[in-house]
Amino acid sequence: MQEQRMLNRINCCHYRWLLCRM
Repeated sequence: MQEQRMLNRINCCHYRWLLCRM
């Protein structure tokens, strides 16, 4: 459960970074 939460947070950050770069 904890791992999923961390992964979700990283995914969100990564997605935001991609959007920002675009």
